[in-house]
Amino acid sequence: MIDRHPTRNSVEKYRDLRREEKKMHRKKKRIYMEEKYTNIENLKTQREACKFYQLVNDVRKDFNSRAVTLRKRNGELTCNSAETMERWREHFKEVLFERDDPQEENNVELSDIYPQTQDANVPTLIEGTRRRGRPATRWLDSVERNLKVMGITRWRNLAASCPVWRKQTEKALACTTL
Repeated sequence: MIDRHPTRNSVEKYRDLRREEKKMHRKKKRIYMEEKYTNIENLKTQREACKFYQLVNDVRKDFNSRAVTLRKRNGELTCNSAETMERWREHFKEVLFERDDPQEENNVELSDIYPQTQDANVPTLIEGTRRRGRPATRWLDSVERNLKVMGITRWRNLAASCPVWRKQTEKALACTTL
């Protein structure tokens, strides 16, 4: 049950427990990855190329959640993606869009659960950093690049004339070099 009026002591205790939990999971992940690396090294020395490259690719890939089942309202599990999306839609509709009744005791303000503190280090726009690597490309840039490959230079004028533009887009659909 959520404490509606958390004290400083309970908030600090919760933060300490979360830190300990994160530290424990980092340690377990480090041990797991070291075991995986030693297994890869053993496969390399045993000349098991197929298994070696499979494990190398598994280490390289990012984590992908494989949880595809969801519990319905009546308690049974479903694997159907449409039912899963519908259940999530119901859940968020209940949580986010329920009516606020002043008489209802279950109404909890967000500020009651997460009190704002003075020492919160919330980054501002100035303090934020840009991700490493190349900046994201705009959709229009990629479209213009594809049009240039097809030899279309005055596409804005062509787009103003519907029949000519339709002919050019049909040509683009048939183009396999994009």
